[in-house]
Amino acid sequence: MAVIQPPPYVTDGKHIYIWNDEYEALLADGRLRPSDPPPPPKVKPMTPREKQKLEAARKRALKDAETAIKLFGAEPKD
Repeated sequence: MAVIQPPPYVTDGKHIYIWNDEYEALLADGRLRPSDPPPPPKVKPMTPREKQKLEAARKRALKDAETAIKLFGAEPKD
């Protein structure tokens, strides 16, 4: 007897779900159907203003770290 492999993804027409054994009855009665994997999320490129804000935050963090080292000294080296 051949074992039928379930699909890796199923859909209800609006959402795509990773296969779970609890979906077997829903797939059998037609409420779910096999699906392709979802498309990878798209990353929006940073705007110049966002890059500027990120660089300013990076510089502040670096300055704060340098100040902390001056105040408390460097960690002991073994």
